[in-house]
Amino acid sequence: SSPAAGQSENPERASDTSSTSPALGPGPAVKVASSGTDYTAAGLADQAAPLLRAEDSVGSFGERPEIATPERAQACAKALGVGVITELRVDNARFQGEPAAVLVVKGASGWQAYAVPVTCGDGTPVTALAGPVPVG
Repeated sequence: SSPAAGQSENPERASDTSSTSPALGPGPAVKVASSGTDYTAAGLADQAAPLLRAEDSVGSFGERPEIATPERAQACAKALGVGVITELRVDNARFQGEPAAVLVVKGASGWQAYAVPVTCGDGTPVTALAGPVPVG
């Protein structure tokens, strides 16, 4: 009867770890930046393009940005209804003068950019400020 007890523990542990991001696939590569860029609706695609070339997290964080972790970035992408993604870039910056973040996601249709409120991914419904627009 001890193997049965061991088997009942493992599925519980597996469900705890696999429930963190089932809709996002096997965990996209996430890079977080804080560029200070003031993005605009008209320039979003061109302004977001440098994020694709960023090797590591870039910029300096004066104040801790709202979307500062891979988990929060993934939650934001999921809240936007983005499907399975393989890579994700976040720039905690401004959009038309207001604090915002820009998410650039790579999925089946290539790279797409979204400008989002800094509250994106906090569990509340979210509407993109701009996007999606193709990047790259």
